[in-house]
Order: sequence, then C-alpha cells, then structure tokens
Amino acid sequence: TVDEMQEQKAFLNIPTMPSYTDRCLLFESDAISKVANSMKYIKRAPIRKELIGKTNIDDESSSLLVSQHCCCYFDDLTCARVIGSLLKQLSEKLDSVRCHAGLSLERLLSSKRPKIPFVSHKSLLIEALRLDSISPLTTTTSPKGEKVNKNYSNPAYTFPLVMRAVNIDAFFEYIISGMIISVGGLTESVVKSSTFSLLEWLKGLKKVKGFGRIAKFGKCLLRLLDQYERNDRVVLPLVKCIGKILSHGLLNDLLHSKEYDDNEGKASNNRSDFFASELICKLELEAKRS
Repeated sequence: TVDEMQEQKAFLNIPTMPSYTDRCLLFESDAISKVANSMKYIKRAPIRKELIGKTNIDDESSSLLVSQHCCCYFDDLTCARVIGSLLKQLSEKLDSVRCHAGLSLERLLSSKRPKIPFVSHKSLLIEALRLDSISPLTTTTSPKGEKVNKNYSNPAYTFPLVMRAVNIDAFFEYIISGMIISVGGLTESVVKSSTFSLLEWLKGLKKVKGFGRIAKFGKCLLRLLDQYERNDRVVLPLVKCIGKILSHGLLNDLLHSKEYDDNEGKASNNRSDFFASELICKLELEAKRS
C-alpha cells in the first residue's frame, strides 16, 4: 500500500546513530564554542603588580596575560592552591590517589596547548619531579641518566621524588601535611618509604645546619595540630609522625636551643622552650578531647 511504502521510505531515511568518538567530538566542539562565547562577557581585571615578582613567567601565554589582562577566575593564588593540593595528594597514603595526582601534575606542568600560567617556580618544580627530560608519560630519567619505568603508585619511587619539591616555599606545607598522613599510616610499604624520605630530608637539613627550615617544619606541625583538632584521621598519624621524628633526635635544635626564625635561620629572642611547651600543651588538649 501507499502508507507502507511511505513508512518504509521514512525508515530508510533515518540517520544512523553516530559513533562514540563522533559524539565526544560533537560535545567537545559545542563546549568550546560556548566557552568562547562566554569569554566575551567575562569581566577582566588588571593583573596585580606584585604577581610578576612572585611567579616565574617563562612562556608566551603567561607573558601575554601579564602584558594585557588576567581573567578574574584564575590567578597565581588559585594556581598555587591547585598545584599544592595535587602535591599533597601525591604525598598521601593511597596508591591510587598518588597515581592520579602524579599524572595530573605531569599533564599540567608539561602541557603545551594550553600552557598553564602563573605556576610558582615552575622550572624548579619540573626539575624536582624529573619531568624535564621525559617524553612518554610512562618513563623517567634516573639520577644516573637511565630510563626507568615510572609508577606514582609505588611509594619507593614517589616519596623521594616529592621530597625534592618540599624546599619550594609555595608548596612546603602542602607536601608536609600529605607526608605526615603517610608516615603515620598503617600500610607497611607506604610507612617505610615515606618515613625514610622524611627523615633523610631532616637529616640533610641538620647536616647543613638548615635551622630555619627545621623551625618552619616545627611550626607547620603545630599549625596542623590546631587546624585538625578533634580530627582523628589527621591527628593520629600526626602524633605518630612526631614521635618518630623525636625518637631520631631530629628536632633537638627546637627542643633544647633557642627558637630559630624560619625566614633567615637566625636565633630569635623568644624563650628556648617555645616549641616544646607549645607541643606539650597542644597534645594535652588533644588527649583531653579524646
């Protein structure tokens, strides 16, 4: 009949379902066009004058933003929080979290299109994480110049790597707060590798008389006790970590000597038992709350 022929013709003209790849490309192009249109109406603010002195502007995209205007939704402070949070996750106890954090950091720092602006001390961070001489994401270069397999979920590989970046002031507290969770954890391999890396770093500071950095580490411990009070997920590993460090005598300079200024490494006029008294006071309060 005529109706059946029309139905058959209409059925044959039905377009086929696009593939998964085609749909992804369609959504991607649609999203890009919407972002491009919305950017026309985003309020732009002049870049802060102090920004140029605090960050390493080492690529064309960053220089362009500095010379013109900076989008009010992304600046150096936001970038530092993002990178610092990823470094904290790279320092923590869960293998899967470290793996994803490491790969995310690698993509952000090595991205060419687009280049991520406002990364504080980007070149130092790339060198510390050994991202400057790699091509594929699965290999890296050892100190001997050999190509080795990269595995951020492997604590024996990741913790020594991340402790190379702890000397960058912008990310110091992020990394220390993550390392403390690992040092005071329960998984033997994670505890062993993280403890070794942290203690070796402190021993190195003590050897070169880096008292300012040791004082900064001590103040970081005290701030974490205040910040995470009544939070057993952080406080218990933190107390374990402090116990291990004290048992190795790596904070004796804070316990028995004058407090050292964490900026210049010079002795200050504060009383000699500042760190010890503050630590005991905070631990007593935490014990009463538990």
